[in-house]
Order: sequence, then structure tokens, then C-alpha cells
Amino acid sequence: SDAPQASDTSPVKTEENEPRAPLVPAVKVPAVTKTTIPQGETILLMGDSLANSCGTAFVPLVSRRNDLELVKHGKVSANLSNPVFDEWFEELEQVLSQKHFDIIILMMGANAAQAIVEDGKRWEYGTEKWEEIYRRRAEGLISKMKSEGSRIYWIGIPPMLKKSYSQKMEGHNNRISEICREQEISYLPIGSVMGNEEGKYEEYK
Repeated sequence: SDAPQASDTSPVKTEENEPRAPLVPAVKVPAVTKTTIPQGETILLMGDSLANSCGTAFVPLVSRRNDLELVKHGKVSANLSNPVFDEWFEELEQVLSQKHFDIIILMMGANAAQAIVEDGKRWEYGTEKWEEIYRRRAEGLISKMKSEGSRIYWIGIPPMLKKSYSQKMEGHNNRISEICREQEISYLPIGSVMGNEEGKYEEYK
């Protein structure tokens, strides 16, 4: 999996006894329906290493139509709780400034379950302050993409091999689906696509 990378090695203060945020309940996700992409549209697939690996599957799908353009911009450890989030967000702004994308597909979060460092303080995963910062960053990211007039699709995290981590990712998917609903963008769960019928990890599908 992606290894967190930090550009600032200065000591940070871990906040002790920070209250835990309540678990995010599962949000009922509307059924996904097939849609036809209009001619001549451009598609940006962005996120972490999952976007890179899964993006490989998008290439042959898009190449069936010579009127579509797919741009991949995946970066290892690119997630909203990463210490280098600001640098990654700046990269996103540069990509969006160079070209208009009709569709933006976002796939990231496999390494979200780590502490967030902000203003010299370290907030552990799942605490109330962690939730506050993560949601603020997610909303800022979505706001930036919306300002470009793009249709946005956030793809959920697939089931993981390690049960304990897979359960964390299920909770994270609940968090993301709720944010997407509030921000009025599309959330696409893929547990049943990349896992078994129950949405659990499967070696080969």
C-alpha cells in the first residue's frame, strides 16, 4: 500500500484525549444507472495509486471511442490526510488550469486512516478534529472541481485483504458517500464489482 510521505520533519504535538467522532452510518446510495458520454468530452481520472492501477482498466474502455480523451493524474499517497496535501492540491489546480474536463473521476482514500498534521498539531484518525479537517479538505476539493463546471464521480475504496483494514475502509466509504450526498456529486460504490457478492475481498473477480 501507499506509504505516507511528509515534506516537513519538524516535531509536531499530538493532541491527547481528543474526543472520538461518532461512527458515520452507512448512507443509502442511489442505484447506478448506465449513461452515455456525449461526443468529444474529456475525462480526468485522478487520485492516489488506486487511480493509477484502476485507470489501466479505463484506457481500453475509453479507446473504443476515438472522440473521447482520457487524462490520468494519479499520485502515490495522494490523500486528504497526507502531510503533503497542500502540494498535491496545488498540482490539481495546475492540471485544471491547463484544460477543461467535462468529467472528473476521483479515486482516493486507501491511506486515509492516518493522523492529520495541521498547524503543528497531530490529530489521530477518527477523532472529532480529524473529521472536521478531513471534511473541510474534501469539500474544498469538490468545490474546486465544481468551479470548473465538471461532472464529478467519486469512486469508493474496494474491499481489502486484511479484515480490520477493510472494515476501516467501509467506514471511510460511508464518510465519503455522505460528503458526496451533501455536496450533490455522484458516489460510486465498487465493493460488489471488485469483491464478492457480499462486497467482501476476493482474490480474483
